[in-house]
Amino acid sequence: MRIKRTLRKGICFAVSLVMVFAMFIGMGTIDAKAAGAKTIYINGYELTVSELSPTAYYLNGGNPGDEINYNAKLEYGADESILTLNGLDISLNTSTSKNGIDVDSGNFKIILVGDNKITDEVSGSSFFSIKAWSSDVTIGGKGTLTIVDSSCRISTVFNVSNLYLTDKASLIIDIGEMSYSGHDVISTTNGFKMDKESSLDITVDKATRDCTGVNVSNEDKEFNVLDSASIDIDIFDGGTVRSNQTARGIETKGNVTLNTTGKVSIDLAQYNMYGIEATSVDLTNVDLDINLRDTNNQSKGIYSTGDMTVKDASVAIISSILDSSRTDYGTEGYEYGVDVKSITMSGESSLDITLGDASQVYGVNATGASVLTDKSSIVVETGDAQYQLYGVNVTASMDMDADTKIKVNGGSGSSAYGVFANALFMSGNGSVTTEISGHGDMVCGVHASNLDM
Repeated sequence: MRIKRTLRKGICFAVSLVMVFAMFIGMGTIDAKAAGAKTIYINGYELTVSELSPTAYYLNGGNPGDEINYNAKLEYGADESILTLNGLDISLNTSTSKNGIDVDSGNFKIILVGDNKITDEVSGSSFFSIKAWSSDVTIGGKGTLTIVDSSCRISTVFNVSNLYLTDKASLIIDIGEMSYSGHDVISTTNGFKMDKESSLDITVDKATRDCTGVNVSNEDKEFNVLDSASIDIDIFDGGTVRSNQTARGIETKGNVTLNTTGKVSIDLAQYNMYGIEATSVDLTNVDLDINLRDTNNQSKGIYSTGDMTVKDASVAIISSILDSSRTDYGTEGYEYGVDVKSITMSGESSLDITLGDASQVYGVNATGASVLTDKSSIVVETGDAQYQLYGVNVTASMDMDADTKIKVNGGSGSSAYGVFANALFMSGNGSVTTEISGHGDMVCGVHASNLDM
């Protein structure tokens, strides 16, 4: 009998172990759900949500909020969490040493309600106003997010996978000084998109190192501004020119598409400048202004290794040397309005380019076959060049149909051409008008190996 009791006790003990083990499995299931939690830090204050606890709140000053009183609300989503900013006002300083909005992981959408502000008070700060490692970030709502940074060493919006502005959202970034080389105001890896009356306004008062307004860094990724969205990018050198520093408005290794009825404006002042640098450029309906002022070395309004298409658009590019009175420009100094593989214009589009003095001056430079149709026009006005001056230079052919126009009013150059093309084909009443001068042996209004009019 003693043996039987012992056996029964052993069986009971085994059953107890099974029950305890089952309990731990159940606890493990709860932990697995918690492991899918999403965390966002607001100036160091942690907001964590999950399926079991789907909402968290924040009040200005680093305090917990509730469903009635909050300045930030985080809502859980398996694919995309939602962060609502409702009058958020935070300041980054040395005591907190935290980023403004810091995303732990996962994609999220910011909904703006009213006016919201992130201020970085630290001189030479290495903080990010928005840091979202490899996350897709959407900014919507009809409010405003203003980011003010008096002295920034690195990107304001950093390492976002995709950034999407929509639904009348307004993002304003105002930087006093950008003081660290190779960083961008907005840095994305896989894409940038705007639509639905959203707006982006970037101002850098003093860029003492290389600086780009918006950079999409990965190969074949796109920059798209659609519908009625608008952009204003201003990057200045603060009146102190530093040798070999470069400012870029928009930079991507993929395509730039500007198909919007909103205004797109890029205003740069730096030693080297590129308004738009991309693999290809599509401009439709847009009113685009690029102003490259106080050029000291090299500038290109639009630079692309691929094709540029302009349809129903108005494009104005202005570039000028800081000191137009100097006569020794150096062999590297040049100005290009447009430097692309090919250019195709249609739909009564206009391309107006005004350039100052430089070592080399090119209004439009295209290596491939280019086409003007539907009353589209190119108007180029240049200053003087120490060496080459080309109003319109097309290495291949230029085709112009009825009512299209090229007009060049050029300055002086040792080799000066109003229009230079391997072949120039004109039909209907298309017109080419040039006025050019020179101080060398080669001065020509229109030069074409094959001319068909």
